[in-house]
Amino acid sequence: MTTENEESQLVDAIRLLVGGDADHQAAIAEVDGLVLDRIVRALHLLFFALERAADGEVDRPAPNSAAALACLASAFRGIRAATLLAVQGYLTEARTIVRRTYEAAATGRMLAKEPDLAERWLQKGEWWPDRKVRTWFGAQAPVGDDRSPYQDFYRAASAYAHPTVRSTVPLIVRDDRLSRLSLDTELKPENALFVLHEIAAEAVFVCLAARNAMASPDILGPDWTKSLDELATDIGAELPKLKEDYNFAKLEYERLVAQVMPASEVDRYLREHPNSFDNAKGRAVSAARTGDRPERSEDGSTGGAGALTE
Repeated sequence: MTTENEESQLVDAIRLLVGGDADHQAAIAEVDGLVLDRIVRALHLLFFALERAADGEVDRPAPNSAAALACLASAFRGIRAATLLAVQGYLTEARTIVRRTYEAAATGRMLAKEPDLAERWLQKGEWWPDRKVRTWFGAQAPVGDDRSPYQDFYRAASAYAHPTVRSTVPLIVRDDRLSRLSLDTELKPENALFVLHEIAAEAVFVCLAARNAMASPDILGPDWTKSLDELATDIGAELPKLKEDYNFAKLEYERLVAQVMPASEVDRYLREHPNSFDNAKGRAVSAARTGDRPERSEDGSTGGAGALTE
Protein backbone atom coordinates (compact mmCIF):
# COMPACT_ATOMS: atom_id res chain seq x y z
CA MET A 1 0.00 0.00 0.00
CA THR A 2 1.12 3.55 -0.63
CA THR A 3 1.23 6.05 2.18
CA GLU A 4 -0.66 9.33 2.08
CA ASN A 5 2.62 11.16 1.54
CA GLU A 6 3.53 8.90 -1.41
CA GLU A 7 0.09 9.41 -2.98
CA SER A 8 0.53 13.17 -2.62
CA GLN A 9 3.91 12.98 -4.35
CA LEU A 10 2.36 10.94 -7.17
CA VAL A 11 -0.39 13.52 -7.67
CA ASP A 12 2.22 16.29 -7.77
CA ALA A 13 4.28 14.34 -10.31
CA ILE A 14 1.27 13.79 -12.58
CA ARG A 15 0.35 17.46 -12.33
CA LEU A 16 3.87 18.50 -13.31
CA LEU A 17 3.84 16.15 -16.29
CA VAL A 18 0.44 16.96 -17.78
CA GLY A 19 0.49 20.68 -17.03
CA GLY A 20 -2.90 20.91 -15.40
CA ASP A 21 -5.84 20.92 -17.80
CA ALA A 22 -6.75 17.55 -19.33
CA ASP A 23 -9.77 18.90 -21.20
CA HIS A 24 -7.95 20.88 -23.91
CA GLN A 25 -8.45 18.40 -26.72
CA ALA A 26 -12.17 17.96 -26.09
CA ALA A 27 -12.67 21.72 -25.94
CA ILE A 28 -10.82 22.24 -29.23
CA ALA A 29 -12.85 19.53 -30.96
CA GLU A 30 -16.06 21.23 -29.84
CA VAL A 31 -14.94 24.57 -31.30
CA ASP A 32 -13.51 23.27 -34.59
CA GLY A 33 -12.84 19.57 -35.11
CA LEU A 34 -12.14 20.08 -38.82
CA VAL A 35 -8.65 21.38 -38.27
CA LEU A 36 -7.61 18.16 -36.53
CA ASP A 37 -9.19 16.16 -39.35
CA ARG A 38 -7.12 18.10 -41.90
CA ILE A 39 -3.91 17.42 -40.02
CA VAL A 40 -4.75 13.72 -39.89
CA ARG A 41 -5.47 13.72 -43.65
CA ALA A 42 -2.06 15.27 -44.27
CA LEU A 43 -0.39 12.68 -42.04
CA HIS A 44 -2.08 9.87 -44.00
CA LEU A 45 -0.80 11.32 -47.28
CA LEU A 46 2.70 11.79 -45.91
CA PHE A 47 2.75 8.31 -44.38
CA PHE A 48 1.85 6.80 -47.75
CA ALA A 49 4.55 8.83 -49.51
CA LEU A 50 7.24 7.85 -47.02
CA GLU A 51 6.25 4.19 -47.12
CA ARG A 52 6.33 4.24 -50.92
CA ALA A 53 9.77 5.88 -50.89
CA ALA A 54 11.14 3.44 -48.31
CA ASP A 55 9.77 0.39 -50.15
CA GLY A 56 11.72 1.34 -53.25
CA GLU A 57 15.07 1.57 -51.51
CA VAL A 58 17.84 -1.02 -51.76
CA ASP A 59 20.16 -2.23 -49.00
CA ARG A 60 22.61 0.57 -49.78
CA PRO A 61 20.58 3.61 -50.85
CA ALA A 62 22.13 6.60 -52.54
CA PRO A 63 23.05 9.45 -50.17
CA ASN A 64 20.35 11.76 -51.53
CA SER A 65 17.67 9.10 -51.02
CA ALA A 66 18.78 8.35 -47.45
CA ALA A 67 19.13 12.01 -46.48
CA ALA A 68 15.78 13.04 -47.94
CA LEU A 69 13.97 10.12 -46.33
CA ALA A 70 15.51 10.90 -42.93
CA CYS A 71 14.55 14.58 -43.10
CA LEU A 72 11.01 13.92 -44.28
CA ALA A 73 10.51 11.23 -41.62
CA SER A 74 11.59 13.82 -39.04
CA ALA A 75 9.07 16.27 -40.51
CA PHE A 76 6.31 13.65 -40.20
CA ARG A 77 7.06 13.20 -36.50
CA GLY A 78 7.30 16.95 -36.12
CA ILE A 79 3.73 17.44 -37.34
CA ARG A 80 2.48 14.82 -34.89
CA ALA A 81 4.47 16.23 -31.98
CA ALA A 82 3.42 19.84 -32.64
CA THR A 83 -0.23 18.79 -32.86
CA LEU A 84 -0.08 16.84 -29.60
CA LEU A 85 1.51 19.79 -27.82
CA ALA A 86 -1.00 22.27 -29.23
CA VAL A 87 -4.07 20.29 -28.19
CA GLN A 88 -2.65 20.10 -24.67
CA GLY A 89 -2.11 23.84 -24.51
CA TYR A 90 1.65 24.04 -25.10
CA LEU A 91 1.37 26.55 -27.91
CA THR A 92 4.81 28.16 -27.78
CA GLU A 93 6.44 24.75 -27.60
CA ALA A 94 4.35 23.55 -30.55
CA ARG A 95 5.52 26.49 -32.65
CA THR A 96 9.12 25.65 -31.84
CA ILE A 97 8.62 22.25 -33.44
CA VAL A 98 6.74 23.81 -36.37
CA ARG A 99 9.85 25.75 -37.39
CA ARG A 100 12.09 22.72 -37.09
CA THR A 101 9.59 20.73 -39.15
CA TYR A 102 9.65 23.36 -41.86
CA GLU A 103 13.46 23.20 -41.95
CA ALA A 104 13.46 19.40 -42.08
CA ALA A 105 11.01 19.26 -44.98
CA ALA A 106 12.74 21.99 -46.99
CA THR A 107 16.19 20.48 -46.42
CA GLY A 108 14.95 17.01 -47.36
CA ARG A 109 13.46 18.38 -50.56
CA MET A 110 16.80 19.98 -51.47
CA LEU A 111 18.99 17.00 -50.55
CA ALA A 112 16.80 14.66 -52.63
CA LYS A 113 18.04 16.44 -55.76
CA GLU A 114 21.62 17.15 -54.63
CA PRO A 115 23.64 13.94 -54.03
CA ASP A 116 26.87 15.84 -53.28
CA LEU A 117 25.24 17.99 -50.62
CA ALA A 118 23.45 14.93 -49.22
CA GLU A 119 26.76 13.08 -48.85
CA ARG A 120 28.29 16.01 -46.98
CA TRP A 121 25.18 16.19 -44.80
CA LEU A 122 25.41 12.48 -43.97
CA GLN A 123 29.15 12.04 -43.53
CA LYS A 124 30.26 15.40 -42.17
CA GLY A 125 27.10 16.51 -40.41
CA GLU A 126 26.97 19.73 -42.38
CA TRP A 127 23.93 21.93 -41.88
CA TRP A 128 22.72 24.76 -44.08
CA PRO A 129 20.84 27.85 -42.89
CA ASP A 130 17.38 28.51 -44.22
CA ARG A 131 18.80 31.23 -46.46
CA LYS A 132 20.82 28.73 -48.50
CA VAL A 133 17.91 26.28 -48.76
CA ARG A 134 15.59 29.09 -49.80
CA THR A 135 18.05 30.19 -52.48
CA TRP A 136 18.16 26.64 -53.84
CA PHE A 137 14.36 26.63 -54.00
CA GLY A 138 14.35 29.94 -55.78
CA ALA A 139 11.88 31.12 -53.14
CA GLN A 140 13.01 34.72 -53.18
CA ALA A 141 10.90 37.82 -52.76
CA PRO A 142 8.64 38.72 -55.70
CA VAL A 143 9.52 41.81 -57.70
CA GLY A 144 8.65 44.89 -55.68
CA ASP A 145 8.60 43.06 -52.31
CA ASP A 146 11.33 43.03 -49.70
CA ARG A 147 10.57 39.57 -48.36
CA SER A 148 9.18 36.28 -49.66
CA PRO A 149 6.36 34.35 -47.96
CA TYR A 150 8.96 31.76 -46.94
CA GLN A 151 11.01 34.44 -45.18
CA ASP A 152 7.95 35.84 -43.42
CA PHE A 153 6.94 32.41 -42.14
CA TYR A 154 10.47 31.56 -41.01
CA ARG A 155 10.85 34.87 -39.20
CA ALA A 156 7.52 34.48 -37.40
CA ALA A 157 8.28 30.88 -36.43
CA SER A 158 11.76 31.83 -35.22
CA ALA A 159 10.25 34.29 -32.75
CA TYR A 160 8.83 31.28 -30.88
CA ALA A 161 11.77 28.91 -31.45
CA HIS A 162 14.10 31.19 -29.50
CA PRO A 163 13.77 32.68 -25.98
CA THR A 164 12.37 36.00 -27.21
CA VAL A 165 9.97 38.37 -25.49
CA ARG A 166 7.12 36.94 -27.56
CA SER A 167 7.80 33.36 -26.49
CA THR A 168 8.59 33.90 -22.80
CA VAL A 169 6.93 37.00 -21.32
CA PRO A 170 3.36 35.63 -21.67
CA LEU A 171 4.34 33.13 -18.97
CA ILE A 172 4.59 35.90 -16.39
CA VAL A 173 2.03 38.39 -17.73
CA ARG A 174 -1.73 38.09 -17.52
CA ASP A 175 -4.27 40.73 -18.58
CA ASP A 176 -1.41 43.09 -19.53
CA ARG A 177 -0.03 43.08 -16.01
CA LEU A 178 2.74 41.19 -14.29
CA SER A 179 1.10 38.37 -12.43
CA ARG A 180 1.85 35.01 -10.93
CA LEU A 181 3.76 32.45 -12.97
CA SER A 182 1.74 30.62 -15.62
CA LEU A 183 3.49 27.28 -15.38
CA ASP A 184 0.36 25.26 -16.11
CA THR A 185 -1.30 25.38 -19.50
CA GLU A 186 -4.46 27.43 -19.86
CA LEU A 187 -7.62 26.30 -21.58
CA LYS A 188 -7.84 28.74 -24.50
CA PRO A 189 -9.26 26.84 -27.49
CA GLU A 190 -9.22 29.91 -29.76
CA ASN A 191 -5.47 30.35 -29.29
CA ALA A 192 -4.84 26.65 -29.80
CA LEU A 193 -6.91 26.63 -32.99
CA PHE A 194 -4.80 29.43 -34.43
CA VAL A 195 -1.67 27.32 -33.91
CA LEU A 196 -3.36 24.17 -35.21
CA HIS A 197 -4.28 25.98 -38.43
CA GLU A 198 -0.60 26.87 -38.80
CA ILE A 199 0.28 23.21 -38.31
CA ALA A 200 -2.26 22.15 -40.95
CA ALA A 201 -0.72 24.57 -43.46
CA GLU A 202 2.72 23.30 -42.51
CA ALA A 203 1.56 19.73 -43.07
CA VAL A 204 0.51 20.57 -46.63
CA PHE A 205 3.95 22.11 -47.21
CA VAL A 206 5.61 18.91 -45.97
CA CYS A 207 3.45 16.81 -48.30
CA LEU A 208 4.45 19.02 -51.22
CA ALA A 209 8.10 18.70 -50.26
CA ALA A 210 7.76 14.91 -50.14
CA ARG A 211 6.05 14.83 -53.55
CA ASN A 212 8.70 17.03 -55.14
CA ALA A 213 11.48 14.98 -53.57
CA MET A 214 10.33 11.89 -55.47
CA ALA A 215 12.15 10.84 -58.62
CA SER A 216 8.77 11.36 -60.31
CA PRO A 217 5.38 12.48 -58.98
CA ASP A 218 3.93 9.49 -60.84
CA ILE A 219 5.28 7.30 -58.04
CA LEU A 220 2.47 8.53 -55.80
CA GLY A 221 -0.26 8.39 -58.44
CA PRO A 222 -2.97 10.85 -59.48
CA ASP A 223 -5.32 10.02 -56.60
CA TRP A 224 -2.66 11.04 -54.06
CA THR A 225 -2.14 14.33 -55.89
CA LYS A 226 -5.88 14.93 -56.03
CA SER A 227 -6.22 14.31 -52.28
CA LEU A 228 -3.43 16.78 -51.56
CA ASP A 229 -5.01 19.37 -53.85
CA GLU A 230 -8.37 18.96 -52.06
CA LEU A 231 -6.67 19.29 -48.68
CA ALA A 232 -4.83 22.42 -49.77
CA THR A 233 -8.11 23.92 -51.00
CA ASP A 234 -9.79 23.11 -47.68
CA ILE A 235 -7.18 25.09 -45.74
CA GLY A 236 -7.44 28.01 -48.15
CA ALA A 237 -4.35 27.42 -50.29
CA GLU A 238 -4.74 27.47 -54.06
CA LEU A 239 -2.10 25.38 -55.85
CA PRO A 240 -2.88 25.62 -59.57
CA LYS A 241 0.27 23.70 -60.58
CA LEU A 242 -0.82 20.76 -58.42
CA LYS A 243 -4.27 20.78 -60.00
CA GLU A 244 -2.69 20.95 -63.46
CA ASP A 245 -0.43 17.98 -62.67
CA TYR A 246 -3.37 15.97 -61.38
CA ASN A 247 -5.53 16.66 -64.44
CA PHE A 248 -2.67 15.68 -66.75
CA ALA A 249 -1.90 12.52 -64.77
CA LYS A 250 -5.58 11.59 -64.71
CA LEU A 251 -5.81 11.99 -68.50
CA GLU A 252 -2.73 9.81 -69.01
CA TYR A 253 -4.14 7.22 -66.64
CA GLU A 254 -7.46 7.14 -68.46
CA ARG A 255 -5.65 6.68 -71.77
CA LEU A 256 -3.73 3.76 -70.31
CA VAL A 257 -6.86 2.14 -68.88
CA ALA A 258 -8.61 2.51 -72.24
CA GLN A 259 -5.90 0.37 -73.84
CA VAL A 260 -6.04 -2.38 -71.21
CA MET A 261 -8.27 -5.36 -71.91
CA PRO A 262 -11.03 -5.95 -69.33
CA ALA A 263 -10.43 -9.06 -67.22
CA SER A 264 -13.79 -10.49 -68.37
CA GLU A 265 -12.49 -10.69 -71.96
CA VAL A 266 -9.10 -12.29 -71.29
CA ASP A 267 -10.22 -15.94 -71.36
CA ARG A 268 -12.12 -15.56 -74.61
CA TYR A 269 -9.19 -13.68 -76.20
CA LEU A 270 -6.73 -16.41 -75.24
CA ARG A 271 -9.02 -19.13 -76.57
CA GLU A 272 -9.51 -17.43 -79.92
CA HIS A 273 -6.17 -15.77 -80.67
CA PRO A 274 -4.04 -18.03 -82.88
CA ASN A 275 -0.82 -17.11 -81.11
CA SER A 276 -1.97 -17.63 -77.53
CA PHE A 277 0.18 -20.14 -75.67
CA ASP A 278 -2.40 -22.95 -75.78
CA ASN A 279 -3.08 -22.54 -79.51
CA ALA A 280 0.60 -22.27 -80.40
CA LYS A 281 1.36 -25.32 -78.26
CA GLY A 282 -1.47 -27.23 -79.93
CA ARG A 283 -0.03 -26.56 -83.40
CA ALA A 284 3.43 -27.60 -82.29
CA VAL A 285 2.18 -30.88 -80.75
CA SER A 286 0.14 -31.66 -83.87
CA ALA A 287 3.15 -31.01 -86.10
CA ALA A 288 5.36 -33.24 -83.95
CA ARG A 289 2.91 -36.11 -84.27
CA THR A 290 2.68 -35.83 -88.06
CA GLY A 291 6.31 -34.94 -88.62
CA ASP A 292 5.33 -31.74 -90.42
CA ARG A 293 6.42 -28.20 -89.74
CA PRO A 294 4.03 -26.25 -87.51
CA GLU A 295 1.23 -24.61 -89.42
CA ARG A 296 1.45 -20.92 -89.85
CA SER A 297 -1.13 -18.81 -88.04
CA GLU A 298 -3.20 -16.15 -89.73
CA ASP A 299 -0.54 -13.50 -89.08
CA GLY A 300 2.22 -15.64 -90.61
CA SER A 301 4.00 -16.82 -87.43
CA THR A 302 4.58 -20.48 -86.71
CA GLY A 303 4.12 -20.26 -82.93
CA GLY A 304 5.61 -22.83 -80.61
CA ALA A 305 7.94 -20.88 -78.35
CA GLY A 306 5.52 -18.20 -77.17
CA ALA A 307 5.88 -14.45 -76.80
CA LEU A 308 8.12 -14.34 -73.69
CA THR A 309 11.10 -16.30 -74.94
CA GLU A 310 13.34 -16.05 -77.97
